[in-house]
Amino acid sequence: MIREIATQEENTLGKIQSQNVLHLVYGDTFPVLIDEEEIYLRQLQHSQGKVEITNVSELQLYPNPTTELVEIKLNNSKEYLEQIIVLNSLGNVVLIEKLTEKENKYNLNTSHLPPGLYLVKVNATSGKIFSNKLMIVK
Repeated sequence: MIREIATQEENTLGKIQSQNVLHLVYGDTFPVLIDEEEIYLRQLQHSQGKVEITNVSELQLYPNPTTELVEIKLNNSKEYLEQIIVLNSLGNVVLIEKLTEKENKYNLNTSHLPPGLYLVKVNATSGKIFSNKLMIVK
């Protein structure tokens, strides 16, 4: 059933979530599609002017999936975390952390968030935006 939803023609939220579950659990891969993360980042880019959106491989989330605590780390040592925003699968902001210290990694407490798929967006001090998906399990 979940594989049927993941391979349907329409680009729906259910399809995206099914693909993410199959990828995390079984390692399945799918063609690159415009998902809720890309739509959100494109909207953000238009609302804030010129914003550079970077590759997800530059933002590490460990462990992923997580239960209580996730380490957020930028692979580029020249970048520092300024703000961390966590969005749920509906695109609602569920957590914002504003950092005062110049750090390229941060331990984020996720114990109060319900299980599900989230988008972690990091604003760096350089103005770049980094993002990656995070699965929370209980």
